[in-house]
Amino acid sequence: MLFWYGVRINAEEEWLNTFVLDPAWAQTDMGNASARNFGLAEATYTLDEITDGLFQVLRTTTKEKHGGKPVLYTGEVQEW
Repeated sequence: MLFWYGVRINAEEEWLNTFVLDPAWAQTDMGNASARNFGLAEATYTLDEITDGLFQVLRTTTKEKHGGKPVLYTGEVQEW
């Protein structure tokens, strides 16, 4: 449902670049707690990796590149 809103808002507002940004599995208290539920020591990605990636995506995005799409913190467009 969230992706649908991103697509819809992006299509309706010509001036607005709307996309859903996925930060991935971060090594936060909550991320590491869920990792332990799966038998892992910690989540996959460090906060530095994720925040650097998110900043890069937000700094370089365009409506043509990411508009209305689900985007991973690396800038990779995801299928849905």
